[in-house]
Amino acid sequence: MFNRGSLQVIASVFSTNVGVGGDSSGAASGGAIFSDTSLVVSNSVFSTNLAQGGNVFSRVAGAAAGAAVYDKGSLTMVNGSFFENSSTGGAAKVRLSGAAYGGGLSKEAGTAQLINCTFSDNRALGGPSDCVGPGGLDPPSTPGHSLGDTISVTNATVMLMNTLVANSHSQSNVWGRIIDGGHNLCSDVSPNFTDPTSRNNVYPLLAPLANNGEPTFTLALLPGSPAIDAGDDTGCPPTDQRGLARPIGAHCDIGAYEFVPDAIGHAWAEWQSPAGFRVATQPHQHGRSLDEFSGLAFAWNGAEHDQRPNRVQRSGRDQFPRSILSHPMNGDASDSLDRQNKSWNNCAVKQSIVTLDMEGVLTPEIWIAVAEKTGIPELRRTTRDEPDYDKLMKYRLNLLDQHGLKLSNIQRVIGALQPLEGALDFLRELRVISQVIILSDTFEEFAQPLLRQLEWPTLLCHKLEVVDDRIVNYRLRIDDQKKRTVTALRNLNYNVIAAGDSFNDTAMLMEANVGYLFRSPANVQEQFPQFKAVEEYADLFRLIKEAIRPSNLA
Repeated sequence: MFNRGSLQVIASVFSTNVGVGGDSSGAASGGAIFSDTSLVVSNSVFSTNLAQGGNVFSRVAGAAAGAAVYDKGSLTMVNGSFFENSSTGGAAKVRLSGAAYGGGLSKEAGTAQLINCTFSDNRALGGPSDCVGPGGLDPPSTPGHSLGDTISVTNATVMLMNTLVANSHSQSNVWGRIIDGGHNLCSDVSPNFTDPTSRNNVYPLLAPLANNGEPTFTLALLPGSPAIDAGDDTGCPPTDQRGLARPIGAHCDIGAYEFVPDAIGHAWAEWQSPAGFRVATQPHQHGRSLDEFSGLAFAWNGAEHDQRPNRVQRSGRDQFPRSILSHPMNGDASDSLDRQNKSWNNCAVKQSIVTLDMEGVLTPEIWIAVAEKTGIPELRRTTRDEPDYDKLMKYRLNLLDQHGLKLSNIQRVIGALQPLEGALDFLRELRVISQVIILSDTFEEFAQPLLRQLEWPTLLCHKLEVVDDRIVNYRLRIDDQKKRTVTALRNLNYNVIAAGDSFNDTAMLMEANVGYLFRSPANVQEQFPQFKAVEEYADLFRLIKEAIRPSNLA
């Protein structure tokens, strides 16, 4: 949807829309809505929309911004839900891949106020690098920047009030400066909320998007959520996204969903936000009289309409964005969303699983130990120093050949190693409260003695190619195995908590629901400040325990 007028959207669903930048560096802005004037949205949901930057051979690839909403004008959003929207930068063969901004909202100018909105599992993913330039002659491309999985702000004023921002893929929900209007909650520290009524780095206990009552799907608060009764009653609209009266408990809840068993009866009313914008909402008949509100219809560019949810049709192929479709959610829900959410409705709470790097987190660095034993200082180079794993391994194999070192020589060094002090006790405690998988870029031929001392945890790693005790090559189980394993676990509905120490762990941490750096060097922490860094096993255990979702809530 392209807006260059005055647009009001009420009780609408924007799902699976795609805005694609053309080839040769074309940018994609606004997978569902692009607005550069006045936009007011209420009681609506944006899910699984995509903004995809254009690919390019030898220049900077296209950026992607605002998979759900890209806005440059005046924006008011009330009772909005954003779920699994993704901005993805274009890929470049040479030079720089495209940046990605704000999977949920990209605000690049003007003003915005977000009141009682809920954002979860959105993503901004910079374009990938090409690991080898064309023909091997040119340098590989550089991956694009990922800037704000949920919200990105550039040259704009954005105020959040009673809003919940959660479950970033990279532990960076917000990029840019926002104004904390109070009573906000975020699952990481990226918004840097400063108001004493707001909370950073708090897990919100959210269910996936589901049909929790008409007219639109919502992200329900689970029992025990810190968002319940934590909103500002003076700033809350009179109803939630479904039209249920606020507050139900002692105070209104943070986000678009008010925690209450069932909804009955809907009617339209008008509410005036704290900044003076008039927004259509749906008051519930329970607890409040409809006479309290000023009207039962809504206006679109001055024309009065009936009370049914909006229907937005697919735009033409030559219009921007390339395609758009919003499904109405009145009598019966969209078939596509029904199929998408059928399994979610039967499994509202995720189980948790922990993925850990091995070397540097649980055990000494194997190659450093080999360097010290053999007196070859060049073997001290690890993934803490060289982020390109293929380059590092070829460097190591060349050194082994030069010095005549065999597999058996390395295995004798490994056999004398012990886990880091405290590692086994930490792992024992952790396995009491969660399943644990070790994701390592080591090799089966190296790992066995250390696994025995760690009481045989599950390890996923790689294999060496050995001829007559000489290591001639290495074989990856799969490329980027740490990240792809976490992706697979999340697709199996696991809440993944990850911890590592080196550059080769950061993709795993970004893909996990929550990621931590453990005893990582300063250069890794400086390049990835979004991950909380700790030095002691007790602190890491506490953080992981806090991040584990309860599995017995209904």
